[in-house]
Amino acid sequence: ARLEALLQQYGSLIAWAVRRVAGPACQHHMEDIRQSVVVALWTQLRRGRTIAYPSAYIHRIAVRETVRAVARARAQSGEPLGDDIDHTAMDEPDDPALRREHRDAVRA
Repeated sequence: ARLEALLQQYGSLIAWAVRRVAGPACQHHMEDIRQSVVVALWTQLRRGRTIAYPSAYIHRIAVRETVRAVARARAQSGEPLGDDIDHTAMDEPDDPALRREHRDAVRA
């Protein structure tokens, strides 16, 4: 029940973080990456972890899992890993509605 509540409340934050970090090159892997984020969150909840600041914690999990997925995809394709992954996570969304959602999620 706790996982469902977090996904309901922060699902758009997860989607935003995955899109921003993965970029357009990984559009076809977005759902797989999102599932990795959900599994990582579920694992922490199952272990009894208390999440004091859910928006920050979930954002960190989403970025971490997305970076891992992008690195795996690049390694499989033989493409060199670059510094571009880390910088995209800090960019503000271009869409004002997404910026507002992200800001509200962080404030919550």
